[in-house]
Amino acid sequence: MEDLKSVLESFTKINGVTYVIMSNSQGETLESIGEVNRDFEMPALMAIDISELCSDFSSPYSSSELSQSFIEFKNMIVISIPIKSEYYLSIISSSEVNLGRIRLEIKKCKKNIETLLPGF
Repeated sequence: MEDLKSVLESFTKINGVTYVIMSNSQGETLESIGEVNRDFEMPALMAIDISELCSDFSSPYSSSELSQSFIEFKNMIVISIPIKSEYYLSIISSSEVNLGRIRLEIKKCKKNIETLLPGF
């Protein structure tokens, strides 16, 4: 049976992905793999902030409907995926990464990740 770290490792095999982190809704790291960019150490907290921002909007789009957030910096991309509103998968990559490849891997691994998290 696969463990969470080996599932996260599948993302680091994508050319350009440098760091993958699974965190809980308090921003605590459950598992991570890769090299963290020292200029950007808190992807989990950014994912939580985006989710809370969605809750603050007075619109039909609630944080429970958020399926993925994408933030692009000059030399880095951050993709965050809420998992059952209690956890966040954050993927940090270079700006040249193949985003379609990352999205495919997310679709492929999301159910598996859910089964490996506490409480599922």
